Amino acid sequence: MIVPDIVISWPRNCDYPMWRKFIRENRNRFKDVIIVITETNQGYDYSDFIKEEMGGYCTVVKSPPVLSGQDWRNISTNFGLTLCSSEWVWFTEQDFYPNEEFWEYISQITMDLNNVNVIGAYQGDRLHPCCIFAKRAVVDKTRRDFSITPGVADHFYKFQQDIKNISVIRISAGLYEHLNGLSSNFSLIANGGVPNYEVDRFDKYIADSLNSKETLHPNFIKVCQEYLDRK
Repeated sequence: MIVPDIVISWPRNCDYPMWRKFIRENRNRFKDVIIVITETNQGYDYSDFIKEEMGGYCTVVKSPPVLSGQDWRNISTNFGLTLCSSEWVWFTEQDFYPNEEFWEYISQITMDLNNVNVIGAYQGDRLHPCCIFAKRAVVDKTRRDFSITPGVADHFYKFQQDIKNISVIRISAGLYEHLNGLSSNFSLIANGGVPNYEVDRFDKYIADSLNSKETLHPNFIKVCQEYLDRK
């Protein structure tokens, strides 16, 4: 089975206890876990907490500054790639949760690596950056442009275009759960508002986080409890 490096962008105003738990429980599956903290210019800054909690077994770094006209995720992803050393990279997000069958599937299809270059989750026709396994050699042959195309397409669209002549193995949706809107929902409740996407599932995520037995930042607890009190 492949042992990829993870490259993930982490907005500084969010914490993801369930993803921290996932990484802690599955750390042996990955060579390095490269967390690139990005500036959001809003909300509480969890950066130091994330470094304290995950820095002992992950690489936690700050993204370079994003200049006018630049895309924050393109900058952070490329910076993360400079720290990779594995032959495979897993681009993922904190709202992506594989089940046990997922890892059995990945192990099975990567037994013959000569015929496997990219494995990913799709949302419609979009190769979604919540889960893309790619050979580093393939990544480096692209433009390594992970930015949005304003008014046209979201992050990683250009990457998908660059690999259009490469066969991508599509992962069945039954092998994982993708909690769309997680960061946005958390930002909304942190600002005193209410979530606006899959509210029941988000509420379960909050409850699971509070009961996760992971170390929780007092501000995270405060945000969650105040939200639950408002319901």
